[in-house]
Amino acid sequence: MIVVCGDALIDFMPVALPEGGSGYIPVCGGSCCNIATAIGRLGGKVGFMGGLSEDFFGAMLLQQFNEAGTDLRYAARLPFDTTLAFVRLGSDEPEYAFYD
Repeated sequence: MIVVCGDALIDFMPVALPEGGSGYIPVCGGSCCNIATAIGRLGGKVGFMGGLSEDFFGAMLLQQFNEAGTDLRYAARLPFDTTLAFVRLGSDEPEYAFYD
């Protein structure tokens, strides 16, 4: 088993709204979350070690890990808010504003 240790957060990704203008949608993210999810979706045996909030964003992350078959025996559910990251996409690298 590969155990990925680190961050699991919610990225707010920019989207164009059908009525015009723009908004943000919440997406499960964080490098370690993405790696663990990808390994699980590809059929690998994977675990995640890190903190997952008890809030509704934590529930989103938990659902994604469960759907990917990620072993969560090393993950702790914590009474803290999930880290949020707002993403700005530009011509170069994405920019992030973190709220923790």
